[in-house]
Amino acid sequence: MKITIARHAGFCFGVRRAIDITFKVRQSNPGKRIYTLGQIIHNPQVIDALTKRGIGIVHDIDDPALNPGDIAIVRAHGISPDKKAALTARGVEVIDAACPMVLKLHAVIKRASKSADLIAIIGDRDHPEMDAHMGVAQDKGVIIESVADARNIGRVNRLAVVAQTTFDVALYQEIIDVLREKADILDVSDTICRSTVDRQNE
Repeated sequence: MKITIARHAGFCFGVRRAIDITFKVRQSNPGKRIYTLGQIIHNPQVIDALTKRGIGIVHDIDDPALNPGDIAIVRAHGISPDKKAALTARGVEVIDAACPMVLKLHAVIKRASKSADLIAIIGDRDHPEMDAHMGVAQDKGVIIESVADARNIGRVNRLAVVAQTTFDVALYQEIIDVLREKADILDVSDTICRSTVDRQNE
């Protein structure tokens, strides 16, 4: 059997950065209880390595395992501002290891919220990254997963369009084509990560 490994296989920049931050936080805080907010990556070997170093996982910010003085690490997918504030208010130290591309997308959403009537966030409704994006967009955000979803939104004057950083490039373009009919002014941002594009092409 011949196995061909893709040139872009392996951890992307954002995930590698989040893993590195997590290990460094452990080294710098030997006596503290540390948790990641969700799995830092869906990789059993990495999760096992973190577990052996005493790094736990919580899947909800209200998890009773989190106590004042503990450290919570935000994974590459990011976190909504409200959830981050809630953790800080409880005395939990939040270390943000969100991917820079995700944070860049949050900045785009914040700018768009000042002028757009609606912000269409294209992506998988159940993906944790989308929860963070909607938290930034608040009541101006609407999730669109498909062309059918795009057809169903109402018409507005100014519509901003962004995509989950790991969304399908071809489908994003199809959805944009539908949304052109939904607004007088359409502001489209290219927010899909370059690593995602390279891997999909490959």
